[in-house]
Amino acid sequence: MRLTKHVYLAGSGNLGLNLTNAYDCNIYLLDAGTSLVLIDCGAGLEMEKLFQEIRRDGFDPADITHIVVTHAHADHAGGAAKLKAHTGAQVLCLPQTASILESGDEDAIHLPECRKVGMYPQDYRFHACAPVTAVHDRQQLQIGNISLEIIHTPGHSSDMISCYVAEWRALFCSDLLFAGGRIAMQVSPQFSLFALSQSIARLTSYDVELLFPGHLAPVLSEGGQLIHQVHETFKALKVPPNIV
Repeated sequence: MRLTKHVYLAGSGNLGLNLTNAYDCNIYLLDAGTSLVLIDCGAGLEMEKLFQEIRRDGFDPADITHIVVTHAHADHAGGAAKLKAHTGAQVLCLPQTASILESGDEDAIHLPECRKVGMYPQDYRFHACAPVTAVHDRQQLQIGNISLEIIHTPGHSSDMISCYVAEWRALFCSDLLFAGGRIAMQVSPQFSLFALSQSIARLTSYDVELLFPGHLAPVLSEGGQLIHQVHETFKALKVPPNIV
């Protein structure tokens, strides 16, 4: 699904636009000229649906050169191993995320507890993906004709990153904030409302028009105003509405 001249929604689950598997996050395909970039991988179930969406948009999944994993939660990272095997793409993430991906450590992402309460199927497994390339906060990646900046934005999880493309005034903010000024709170040792508020404050310094969250609908205009709106809510010692 084409969203802008260079950005496509390749996958999305029940907490989004239902393009692919129900457990998928929003998966974005970036056309960077000589390179194709995926932001996140989905859960790794029914991968052919993801490939069909990519082909429908006029691309060959085998041509994907880079896969950015914003954090290790299964709905964002579970498809990394299968995608890497299919495409040979370089998988990029923070060192903390890389450790989980390379080991396939389900306990680190509390997957057994998530299966127990029905967040994932009982037979769902998180497959290790190796090797993975570690990236770092504020690192600028030149991929094709874009510069993609890695921004460490903890809160929803301690290892989460957002990605900023200055050429497009576009921010891929994962599970940090969503359309309507909402956030994703959860009972988890990795979740921190204070860290989330600090990450939102950090993003107010970026020039953002397009905002691409990990769930729900993309924000295709005035994305920076939404960031400032959530920031002002936190400054007033209030908590934004939760998406779940």
